[in-house]
Amino acid sequence: MQDSAATGQPALTRRLIAFQGRDLSGLSFWDRPVFPAGLAPEFDPLPEGQGLFALIDGEKRRRLRGTNDLDMLDPVLNATALLGTGTAQDEVGPWLIDLGRSGRARDRFLSDLFSTPEGPGSAVLLRTAAPLDELRAHLRGLIKVRRDPDEPPSLLLRFWDPPTAAVLLDAAMDRPDRVARLCHTRSGLPLAWYAESRPGQMACFVPVGRLPGGRAREPLCLEARDEAALAALAFVALEGEIGRWLGESYPELGDPDPHRRAGIGAHVVALGRGYGFTLKDEFAYLAHIMVHLGGWFVQSGRYPGIETVLLSDGEARHKPLRPAFRAAYDGSHLPALMAARAALRNAVTKAYPRLSHRYYALKARWLGLDKLQVWDRNAPLPGETPRLIAWPEARSTVLEAYAGFSPKLAELAQPFFDKGWIDAGVKPGKAPGAFAHPTVTTVHPYVLLNYLGKPRDVMTLAHELGHGVHQRLAAGQGELLSATPLTLAETASVFGEMLTFRALLAKTTDKAERKALLAGKVEDMINTVVRQIAFYDFEVKLHAARAEGELTPEDINALWMSVQAESLGPAFEFMPGYETFWTYVPHFVHSPFYVYAYAFGDGLVNALYAAYEDGLPDFQSKYFDMLAAGGAKHHKELLAPFGLDASDPAFWDKGLSMIEGFIDELEAMEN
Repeated sequence: MQDSAATGQPALTRRLIAFQGRDLSGLSFWDRPVFPAGLAPEFDPLPEGQGLFALIDGEKRRRLRGTNDLDMLDPVLNATALLGTGTAQDEVGPWLIDLGRSGRARDRFLSDLFSTPEGPGSAVLLRTAAPLDELRAHLRGLIKVRRDPDEPPSLLLRFWDPPTAAVLLDAAMDRPDRVARLCHTRSGLPLAWYAESRPGQMACFVPVGRLPGGRAREPLCLEARDEAALAALAFVALEGEIGRWLGESYPELGDPDPHRRAGIGAHVVALGRGYGFTLKDEFAYLAHIMVHLGGWFVQSGRYPGIETVLLSDGEARHKPLRPAFRAAYDGSHLPALMAARAALRNAVTKAYPRLSHRYYALKARWLGLDKLQVWDRNAPLPGETPRLIAWPEARSTVLEAYAGFSPKLAELAQPFFDKGWIDAGVKPGKAPGAFAHPTVTTVHPYVLLNYLGKPRDVMTLAHELGHGVHQRLAAGQGELLSATPLTLAETASVFGEMLTFRALLAKTTDKAERKALLAGKVEDMINTVVRQIAFYDFEVKLHAARAEGELTPEDINALWMSVQAESLGPAFEFMPGYETFWTYVPHFVHSPFYVYAYAFGDGLVNALYAAYEDGLPDFQSKYFDMLAAGGAKHHKELLAPFGLDASDPAFWDKGLSMIEGFIDELEAMEN
């Protein structure tokens, strides 16, 4: 059969190679595979006389680590800026790197490239017998393209972006002239392209044969179908951008795997394109709507105003999109949540003097100190020797406390002990901490803790069992609705903990032991309510200040110290260096506006417990209905049967008064 290239009709073969980027950062580079398994046969070993090159985007390579710093590559591997303008564009534009040489630098570059999922999307790999200078000249000739053969080149073509390269080459498959222009250098040497077309998928384009050299090199001319293919590619890029943005903006959607993040973005883009969206902010509004109002808001018919706008065309859709979203937002549960959050914040900050300020003044007196340091906040009391509580007693204490509230609650907790659903023993190599973890709704959850016999360990047992009971009751909602939002997730756990604390306190006759129990409970409650609201205040003030302009580290430190002094009170003398302690709270960076939920959950339960102590009729059945709802209802609906409204500051005062009552008792012990 006659070679098509020999007749001046070059051909192009195309294959897709699936692979998965892996995090190999814990391995030394010499222990890492240089290529993913699917790609290894393509380059290792290279065909005789051929070299391997990388075409890497200068901006994207910033995400890569190690020797992929271009400033370090030039003396080690032959790296050159493709634009070669002598300006800042060289830093962010494409770079061509000669990888044909073997050695540590080459292997390090490639192992770093393929060790994370983002890496392959940063570079196009090229395999050719052409020398570096000839290849560079060939690629520079592709940078500027034109729409009309009679016009000079005026468009910048980002062919070094892997998905763009894959689209261009896909569109060239049936056009010999385009194959010749993209895949053969001026001397006629073939050039194979390897570009990630989708995350985890490498498209391989290999030209057949060799063309005669010395041909004229006309600038590339984009036809209508090329532009259409590139326009579609913009939506693919938008998928990744929306996925990243949603993951950063809404921590509950966050996922470290960029493939899954892109999948979320793809869902948003697919729905938006179905409505005829073309503008980026339209997709952004749609993403907001799907997060806040639920992904099935259209099918539910719950927000018909949104549906009407989405189904309209052009300007008729774009202009009313914001007010339609606003109207739907106002009709959702979110305003109630915002009002509740504001009421919580205002109630707690108003209560600082009668809670944390009072308690820490007491503690300074107990410790014999004029001023407390931050490490004194949770220090044990002088002479405190907590009674060790054996496991059988801890079990009976919790189950009796649960049964005192309702036999049903104890029955739900009993199998955790009887059927081995708890891992409580301390053993070498066991993870620290404590948690209750559901599996699937058709199987029971498990509880892990490290029981050492301290009173706080009994509280921890009661807390995690509360989670376990909650998970068992909510399982009836199915996989999608059984998980509760964070603001409600601590309901059963903190309630169960309070039941058990009251039971332990009632059994304690020794004054010193009772004092230690009360002080420990107050500290736990202050740490959850006061401390977390102070954190929340810091976040609010920080973001408000940042909206007005750039902030220095000193500005941030000053905001931190202001909320700490306000919340902890005059009993504290803050050591030098404490002004930077905001940096130890990862939530501020990774989960913005998350911290208030701890205080929300604790305060909500305290208010519920106060209603229970007041003898609210039929409290137990209402309580079990609330737990069984899982994530199917929002807090406003769940609290309505109890006659409680979280947007009312008096609701939060109920919970805060419980903390205040414990401090009253501690002060009375001093008299």
